[in-house]
Amino acid sequence: MENLILYSENYLFCIAIISILLIRLKYDIEKQYSKTLYTRILRSCLLCFTSNIFSKICEIPQISDNYLFLFYLFKMLFFIFLAKTILSMFFYSENIRKPKNIPSSKTIFLYSIPFLISVMIAIFSTATHSLFYFDNGYNRGPAYVIFLSILSLYLLHLVVNSIIQAHSESNPSRKQKLIQLIIFPCMSGLTFFLSVFFKNYPIISIGLTLNLILLHLSVLYESITIDPLTGLNNRQRLLDYISDKIHNPIEDVYIAMIDADNFKYINDNFGHIEGDLVLKEIADALKNACHHFKRRPYIARYGGDEFIIIIDGNYNDITNLMIAIRKNIQDLNTNKKDYNINISIGLSRCGDQNETITSLIHQADQNLYKEKMLHKQFLQK
Repeated sequence: MENLILYSENYLFCIAIISILLIRLKYDIEKQYSKTLYTRILRSCLLCFTSNIFSKICEIPQISDNYLFLFYLFKMLFFIFLAKTILSMFFYSENIRKPKNIPSSKTIFLYSIPFLISVMIAIFSTATHSLFYFDNGYNRGPAYVIFLSILSLYLLHLVVNSIIQAHSESNPSRKQKLIQLIIFPCMSGLTFFLSVFFKNYPIISIGLTLNLILLHLSVLYESITIDPLTGLNNRQRLLDYISDKIHNPIEDVYIAMIDADNFKYINDNFGHIEGDLVLKEIADALKNACHHFKRRPYIARYGGDEFIIIIDGNYNDITNLMIAIRKNIQDLNTNKKDYNINISIGLSRCGDQNETITSLIHQADQNLYKEKMLHKQFLQK
């Protein structure tokens, strides 16, 4: 009985933490796809832990003597929801690795095959006792290690692909995110490994809860450093990045400040919803131009209709990038009838550690203003 109380207290504590995380997400106004996937992880884990508590209660002699089928039911649900938690974690991590690549129905089915096999093992174990069985309490069957090994295929896939992608990634912020992503499957794998040898301890609940807390911190960090409208880095993250760049320069660093011309006209005449759409289109055009660039530049929304791009390299590199950006912006006007999207660009160069963030941005802003004046003079003629 004492063991039951300690076991249940641990699971209840983990359930309380996960419930708090769920409530925190419920009242979050942002509805990114990644947060939807993260919510599925929390719900699956909550059901997993709840099922295990009920199965533990069913081990009490007064209950097991008369309602043994309840033990098998709840323990089966525990393993099913455990598999669902790992599957949800896999899809969440894949979305972080490839944010624009929403999987097709066929891909989802193929990825779900190990999960379906795990579910079948859990269901049939109620009759075959291959995964678990009752004999004066809960006992593991010979298929327990096989069950965890099947789920570990998801973890292995994530670790290997994240390492490969991080090694070839040139964007520092993306590289950091991919390295962080490796931690989650490694922690889950360690949890599975330890649970095999410490079967009388709630290793899985502790390990998964710690993993989910780290995931939550990752989601929270993203929400305070990513601009929710465009998906670009926000101003604060940009300033931190520039500070690191100018104090640890490897080569020349160029800052390009980009501003949408006549954006106020679009907002006033076509509404703020249309204005937001224009900002998203500009952001996508910038990302597309930078994505095809050999040295992946750093892009951020500085505020309002202003964007900043930071690139390492020489003047030819920054010139080629600006040409690609202007072409992408012009392509946006192909289907525009009521207005055209145009931009002005101001550049500044950092080749000295004594430069300050303020002076670099001010210089780029001044050059941006000069180009805007040239655009206005051209239109007046």
